[in-house]
Amino acid sequence: MDQQSFGREFGLNPDVSVFVLNEPELELLRRQDPATEGDGGFQQLLVLLQGEVEEETHKSYLTRPVRARIRHYAFAYRNGGWQNRPLDLFRRHLGPQLDGNLQ
Repeated sequence: MDQQSFGREFGLNPDVSVFVLNEPELELLRRQDPATEGDGGFQQLLVLLQGEVEEETHKSYLTRPVRARIRHYAFAYRNGGWQNRPLDLFRRHLGPQLDGNLQ
């Protein structure tokens, strides 16, 4: 199934990007305790992303709104000490500004 079909079949934005996470990225993503899902938007996003990774293939399917949310948490907040986590997780896939413009 191609990316466009995936989005249409599941009622998602057809702009779905597929990423294969490597072991360091998976480890970083799994570092978030699922019990923190209700603690805030960033925590909820990380727990959501944990559930979106196919365990066998390490593939993650991210819609445009989810990618925008990742970028927002990486750059719109300046306190908390976790801003580097989205960068470390997705820089390889989305580029240094997490906007999908790989450089």
